[in-house]
Amino acid sequence: MLHLHIFSWVIGIILFIVSYISFTKTGAPKKAYKPLHMTLRLFLVLILFSGVWQVVEEFATATGSTHMLLTLKMICGIGVVALMEVTLVRKQRGASHKGLFWGTIALIIVTMALGIILPGGPISNMFVITK
Repeated sequence: MLHLHIFSWVIGIILFIVSYISFTKTGAPKKAYKPLHMTLRLFLVLILFSGVWQVVEEFATATGSTHMLLTLKMICGIGVVALMEVTLVRKQRGASHKGLFWGTIALIIVTMALGIILPGGPISNMFVITK
């Protein structure tokens, strides 16, 4: 399930950025915007599903000491998903959106950093840190 989660995040971030820049210079969405946005929503559902699955698996074992970090990552992940959607909708409506865009990017970086340092992440595996 971890691979599905990582794959979904990578595709979701790419789709978010492509959807964000798929507007004309006048601010109207291009024809490709709607399919991109719908595909992004599909991947957001996959992200949420696989993330919740991982949290349930981790909490079911109850052997790790990283529950607080995992909960923080879960909250950040839900925030990223919400900010992605709100940013695109506000841009489509012509409202202010640049601050939301950069806030989303910053929260993506924080969430990815938390995912990297948690057990099962690349740094934990590199230094053989177990739960």
